[in-house]
Amino acid sequence: MLISAETPEDIEAIRTIQRAAFGRDYEADLVDSLRGDVEPFVSLVARIDDKPVGHILFTPVALPGTHDITILSVAPIAVLPDYQGDGVGSELVHEGLVMCEHEGVDGVVALGGRDFYPRFGFQPAADFGLRTNFPVMQEEFLARELTKDAFSEAEGTVEYPPQFQQR
Repeated sequence: MLISAETPEDIEAIRTIQRAAFGRDYEADLVDSLRGDVEPFVSLVARIDDKPVGHILFTPVALPGTHDITILSVAPIAVLPDYQGDGVGSELVHEGLVMCEHEGVDGVVALGGRDFYPRFGFQPAADFGLRTNFPVMQEEFLARELTKDAFSEAEGTVEYPPQFQQR
């Protein structure tokens, strides 16, 4: 498996992966609406035998009152159905976190996946005093520090870009 940064040639394959994984257009449309509008934008594609089979996206979220830390959200992550359960998603998360750390990101948050993300060091965001404005149960909102004690002074409601609210 090869994981690399998204290229313009990957855009249609990413749409196909997102649609196949979720059975709808919302996630593919979300990725398209965020592309070019947010920075940093960490978008990775997993390939097996040169075929794009998975995608992960990390985009900025805001925590009002904290201007000196960078927080990204991992969402969405998708793997073609025929490749699910083969470790593609796990490799995407691992490589994505490495890339985020390399880019100087202080912390990452995730919506959902409370049975998936803890294996990568995520824990309930509430443990850090963080909440989300996104309509999910708070126990489905997870966080991981990439910089030691990044969330020690950060408390409040993490705000997702408006694109996440458009359905």
